[in-house]
Amino acid sequence: MDTILTEIEEIKETVDLAPETRPKRKNHSSPEVGFRPLTEEEKDEFLNSLDAKGQQILAELEGKRTSSIESAEEAAPLCGP
Repeated sequence: MDTILTEIEEIKETVDLAPETRPKRKNHSSPEVGFRPLTEEEKDEFLNSLDAKGQQILAELEGKRTSSIESAEEAAPLCGP
């Protein structure tokens, strides 16, 4: 029984059970961000590529983002000096 436990411990030491969860980065100017902002042309191309459902989802997400920004702006005077 001790032999089996010893072998298990040795295997645990040699095997990486926690795979890399962060994507491997290429040389970008910002080490924390793996994406670059879209150009205006790319934004336009993306918006033009959306079907009706995609445009609806985007509008819903934009509404949520706007309402969360407005909520933060409303709370800011309470938190500010």
